[in-house]
Amino acid sequence: MHSSSNLSRNYSTRSMKTLYALLPALTISVLLGCSSPRSISANETAVPPDFGKEQTTLLVLNTDHTHINRTIHSSIEKFYTGPFEMVDPTMINSSKYSDRQKYRYMFRTTVRYTEAVNMGMSRMAPSFTFNYDVVDRLQGKQYGNAKSTGTYKNWIETYVKRLEQVRIANEAK
Repeated sequence: MHSSSNLSRNYSTRSMKTLYALLPALTISVLLGCSSPRSISANETAVPPDFGKEQTTLLVLNTDHTHINRTIHSSIEKFYTGPFEMVDPTMINSSKYSDRQKYRYMFRTTVRYTEAVNMGMSRMAPSFTFNYDVVDRLQGKQYGNAKSTGTYKNWIETYVKRLEQVRIANEAK
């Protein structure tokens, strides 16, 4: 027969093991969750400072995920009034887009898949991480690199709205 102190000690030990097993997943979740789509709006480095000063066509790169491409296209059409073209990444270096003055800026969404991970008695589910940035093809500089998990639609819409704000502000100058 077990005494109550042995039972509570065994329960406590199991709880601590579970906590230690979940700690890496909790840490990652907290770190990724600290950023929000609003950080794009407030971040001056999310968009090239010269964006919109000259008449250019924004290249918007497609991803390997149809539903994300639809969201990107829908957000661009809804919130961005400048010229743009949806482009397959394999075509970016083709002769059609070689004019870096006309096609100076490129909006990218990078999708990364993380496999499920077993951690002791617990399991971290598979997940997707999305990175968004704008590349100045003329200067070879990258702006933004916002990262999100799960709620990609809000991030894309917020980033596109920010692009439009900067484009309009610079166009008026």
